[in-house]
Amino acid sequence: MEVIETKGPVVFTGDVGGVRIGPGNPVVPPCPPPDIQIEDWLQSIQLLRELPAEQLFLTHYGLIEDKQAHLDALATILKDWAEWMKPHAAVGTPPAEIIPLFERYVREQLLQAGVAPSELESYEKANPAFMSVAGLLRYWKKKGI
Repeated sequence: MEVIETKGPVVFTGDVGGVRIGPGNPVVPPCPPPDIQIEDWLQSIQLLRELPAEQLFLTHYGLIEDKQAHLDALATILKDWAEWMKPHAAVGTPPAEIIPLFERYVREQLLQAGVAPSELESYEKANPAFMSVAGLLRYWKKKGI
């Protein structure tokens, strides 16, 4: 059993805090269906910003000591992924066609952010691209796109 020492209050975030594999790596949003609501998620991120705790503990995985930077990055990539998916949702591209494109998009983002190629599989296992495709397509469908 690993003991993690914290510096003051900690918020356990659940999925709203994102997925980050290893210290210093980027955060990505888990977007599985059925009900991803980007606006609500951004409001939840704002609530986390306003809490007096300066540390977050992610379900996937571990302690975040730079709360504001982490939440900034999460909000940015959440909006990025939603906007990436929007044109596919608008034209009704089948998920089976989108998944490999989105996997490639996410993989390139992670590599550009400094994730080691050996860690890509861990990100995919913790936050499978096909689930985010399904969740984000459903989000846009519910928005009438």
